[in-house]
Amino acid sequence: MAWGQSFVAADTVLLSATVWRIPSEAADPSPLKFWITEVDSSGTPHTHLVVYEGQTISVVAADTSRPTPIVYTFDPPVHLPRPGPYCFWVQEVCTGYADLLIDPHDDYAGGSLWNTHRSDFDGCILRDFPRSLSSEDLAFRLEFCDAVVPVRRSSWGQVKARYR
Repeated sequence: MAWGQSFVAADTVLLSATVWRIPSEAADPSPLKFWITEVDSSGTPHTHLVVYEGQTISVVAADTSRPTPIVYTFDPPVHLPRPGPYCFWVQEVCTGYADLLIDPHDDYAGGSLWNTHRSDFDGCILRDFPRSLSSEDLAFRLEFCDAVVPVRRSSWGQVKARYR
């Protein structure tokens, strides 16, 4: 099974993604895999149109009174094909179970919560035809690289002369 959150990317270089696991599951080491998929013009994610198939991590915390952050750090960063709508997924890797922290107030206007059924196929794929939970969102944070690095304009001859 996977929890998904559709979102709108204004930038194309994703540095990290954070979601939170509910407090009562802090000690559960179930692995969770990160994915990004395409979204169609109606806002529906298509799990078979994978933009990024990411890492699987297990996070265990001793504190069962607070949600546990699950941080996916991308090195190198994930390069999305273009700005626009996508859906990221956090998948229970077929042997585990995980409940993520949900914002029941639908505070994020750029997308909504989705989930898939468990996969019974070899390789534990993302199942297609996700279910919309349009009045809710995941609690999440996406960190993009939007910094512009200025460069000095030079000819090839000037560059060669500078480094001789």
